[in-house]
Amino acid sequence: MRFLSRTGWLAALFAVQVTMLAALLAWSASVRGEIRMELEARLPEPDPGIHLPAGDSLETASILGGSEFLGIELPTPFRRHLSYLNGQMFWFLLKREPSAGAPLLGLIQKSPTELEDSGRLQEGLRDGVLSFLYDVGGHRDLARQNWSATVVRELQALPLLPWNKKLDFVVLSSLADTSVGGLGFIADLNPEILLIMPDHDPARLEELRLFRRRPNAVILPVGTHPLLPGLWAQVLEAPAGSGHPAELNLLVEGRDGRLALFSGSSLNRPIDSLRQARRSTGREILRYVGSTGYTVGTQTSALQDEVRVLRQEFPELVLIPNGDTSLVAHGLLEALLGAHYRPGSLGTRVEL
Repeated sequence: MRFLSRTGWLAALFAVQVTMLAALLAWSASVRGEIRMELEARLPEPDPGIHLPAGDSLETASILGGSEFLGIELPTPFRRHLSYLNGQMFWFLLKREPSAGAPLLGLIQKSPTELEDSGRLQEGLRDGVLSFLYDVGGHRDLARQNWSATVVRELQALPLLPWNKKLDFVVLSSLADTSVGGLGFIADLNPEILLIMPDHDPARLEELRLFRRRPNAVILPVGTHPLLPGLWAQVLEAPAGSGHPAELNLLVEGRDGRLALFSGSSLNRPIDSLRQARRSTGREILRYVGSTGYTVGTQTSALQDEVRVLRQEFPELVLIPNGDTSLVAHGLLEALLGAHYRPGSLGTRVEL
């Protein structure tokens, strides 16, 4: 009897262990399916059954900042409006025909690039379509997933382009971690990628151990620099104490001839960046997209005053903020700007 009871106890213990192991394996499989993190940078094969009109994607910027494609989503009303985690990332697809004397071509020739890289970079700019990124987020896996789930699928569906067209270049608003975290993934896909960045601490680029080798880089001083037809880099001095020597905004001409300003680091206030852009180009700014700096620490009264100035000086401006905008600021901007306030989320396409 004692033997039988011991045998039954061992059998029960074995059954419990088997049940626990099965439950653990099932949980692990569900987590892998939820996170959906690929371990390689290899791109998926094209799907020939999907086609989009080229005009739907040309002259647009798509927001790639957000964690949804990693299986992480915060189901709050604010989170559904604004998509910002670990930095921002925008993908541009523009129809541009640079002339032989385009400033960016000259900058490439003057930059310390290898002769083979220089020719390849210039050739990529002359195919009539620009595909480039502005900032690359703060996390390698996030950049990889958002690129694969958004950009690759869209390029596959476009009859205009080969689905695996490489990026022409990457523009960085600063060398802050939230702007450069995805560079390792980008360099895996395109090791000779050209970086366009503002002036920075010389040691900072060396600290970014994200590359197999030093990347090709064009470093721009303070000022407004034409790059290609309808595309400018606006480099502004960063405020004292910010830890950055400069920040780079992007100015893009839209179909109606007016400009959209894309801001990455919000070291300068939006109103200051807008005023400088108008002075430099003599053009109207129709949209302000990206980082605003309207965070939790922003006083409500100060934000109200700035919004009133924005409405007076830029009456047609549409504000499309990044998720550094706090919940309080979000409600206030929505109330004060109405239809001129359009918060974006992952996959939102901004028509230019």
